[in-house]
Amino acid sequence: VKPNSSASEVGDEPLFYACQFSTNVHVAVCEKRANGVKRIMHDHPESDLIILDDAFQHRAVSAGFNILLTDFNRPFYHDHILPAGNLREWRSGKKRADCVIVTKCPSDLDTNSRNVIKKKIGTDTERIFFSRISYGGPIAFSQEVESPVNVLLVTGIANAAPLVEHLKNNYHLEHLEYGDHYAFTAADIQEIHQKFDTFAPEPKIILTTEKDFMRLKDQVSSGQAEKYPWYYQPITVEIEEEEKFKALINRYVDTV
Repeated sequence: VKPNSSASEVGDEPLFYACQFSTNVHVAVCEKRANGVKRIMHDHPESDLIILDDAFQHRAVSAGFNILLTDFNRPFYHDHILPAGNLREWRSGKKRADCVIVTKCPSDLDTNSRNVIKKKIGTDTERIFFSRISYGGPIAFSQEVESPVNVLLVTGIANAAPLVEHLKNNYHLEHLEYGDHYAFTAADIQEIHQKFDTFAPEPKIILTTEKDFMRLKDQVSSGQAEKYPWYYQPITVEIEEEEKFKALINRYVDTV
């Protein structure tokens, strides 16, 4: 995957990684992870570490360190096996995890709530971490608007609820929600612009996520679309006890 690849060819998340980390990280996609790993080692034998995304159930590759993520709003211990729920395996699979990260936590999560969650997870509490999303200021990738008040949010991701909640605290918001990994078409862009023209008074912008930006940027950079104020929302993830988490990772890396 290269920074100039298309999201339709390689996927939005791999393209995002390639754009963010192209100087020292090789990004690859492969339907069969084992074949992908072999190809990476052949093409880039200098690689020291391979990170697999969404690979907890991919037994064809024997990972040396497993990180299990669970959403604060949808923890695995309240979920069920498909089709009754969204779990791909029994909850007991947590035993394979070398650490667990509870993601998308509220900023005011107190110690008592953390302890309750740790107990329900039921693994080594020293290897359970909590993380939250931190939002930066919107970044323009077409026309810029000074001090926007109204935001038309366009998303094609699995769960936009945390972003919606954040934006409602700062803007008057209207949300156009598409399916996860939605492939936007020129007709979609036209409909979005028609909605934008009438949804609220100036100053206003069209805002999307970083992942959606990967799929939208080519459409927006052509034709009349570039005349509209398109922005994307940058985010970072803050891990509590970050140094402790890094030490855990480094101990593993130093032993292989």
